[in-house]
Amino acid sequence: MKIKKISVLSLFAIFLTNISISTISIANEFCEASYLEPIGDTQGAIKRNNNFYKPKPFSIELEGDADFFLSISGVAKQKLYKQENTWIYESSIEALNHVSKEISFFTIGEQGEIIPQKYISTLSGWLVRDRENTLLFDWDNNQVTHVEEGNFFDVEKYSYDPNLLQLILKYEIINNLDNNNEDTYKLLYSVPSFKCRNRGTLFTFTSEKINTQKFGEVDTKKIYYEAWRGKTKVSSWYANDSDAHILKLHFIDPNTEVNVEISTVE
Repeated sequence: MKIKKISVLSLFAIFLTNISISTISIANEFCEASYLEPIGDTQGAIKRNNNFYKPKPFSIELEGDADFFLSISGVAKQKLYKQENTWIYESSIEALNHVSKEISFFTIGEQGEIIPQKYISTLSGWLVRDRENTLLFDWDNNQVTHVEEGNFFDVEKYSYDPNLLQLILKYEIINNLDNNNEDTYKLLYSVPSFKCRNRGTLFTFTSEKINTQKFGEVDTKKIYYEAWRGKTKVSSWYANDSDAHILKLHFIDPNTEVNVEISTVE
């Protein structure tokens, strides 16, 4: 997917929307390899699958600033709701009159596992060409189809789209509230993108107290990961409670630094 030459402000908007508020923007890295090894020390890492989840609707907003040659503000939103037997998880960012949205459709299996069905990623704005990409998941055949390109590729069964994995990490915290004695642990997930079949992704969980403008001092689970050969570093802090909403996110790479914090919960 080629990007036209556009202004610095527009490039920043693309950057901000691509990192989304998710901790999983790495699936938007384009590559030719069929599998990329995770970055970091994977010794002792657990590869999760077949966990039990009990989704409940929620809606939150976050606000933040980014330094990308100049300071820019943006608003991020996350929303989970149900239509008949399908759950829908939406994440979006608005910055500089640009809107990026990720939508994940999933169902809950007989054993309580999240089963991805479809993932849609869109970007629109007055300085960019509108674009849309769609992935269709078929766990029964271990395949994902990129609709716009008309091709498919093999994936591991317990692979999730980058947006849905946000929710998986959230429920990872909720499901382990009784294991707070486990202050630090690592999880390994596989994330397919539009070019890569499987990308190994290592997440490190640690316990940490932070101060927030909305809730004051809060016990959190910090989730850390690296991408782009270690040049991109992302830390996110989730409330260590039965809601596990994301409270803060810090993103840094050689050219940009982004900080966001929760502002509204419904």
